[in-house]
Amino acid sequence: MADESRATPAELTQKQKKFADYLIKLGRDRATEAAKLAGYSEKSARQSGYANMQKASVKAYIEERLKTAAEPRERAEAERKLVADGDEVLRFLSATMRGEVKDQFGLDAQLKDRLAAAKELQRILDVAKPAEQSGGSQTLIIEPIYGAPEADDGD
Repeated sequence: MADESRATPAELTQKQKKFADYLIKLGRDRATEAAKLAGYSEKSARQSGYANMQKASVKAYIEERLKTAAEPRERAEAERKLVADGDEVLRFLSATMRGEVKDQFGLDAQLKDRLAAAKELQRILDVAKPAEQSGGSQTLIIEPIYGAPEADDGD
């Protein structure tokens, strides 16, 4: 077996190349779907997608494809898909909280993970809520600073 740390894109199978190309198009969070489209079986797509993403040769191939993208806009789009945006994070936290996300072994998320997702989701939503509710106007609350000199009324 070849040393994975020194693997090159040329060592990929045709199926691995297809997987990497679909992964670039779909985004890194859709490895299972990319594996299915590349020809991996329905049963092994999840594991194959994860395993391929860990291989140095697949990573090198993806990097090479991103560097040689035909148009700068295509490359920017491909790179953008590699980073989760806010909506994607909210969808993931919501799905985890609801128990729709499975772990790497296909097991349901534990209750502690679901609760952690709910707390994180609530924290994010609480931060966003004041700006939405204020409708553009904000209330300023001024509290006295004890020990500060009092203002002169001019009497």
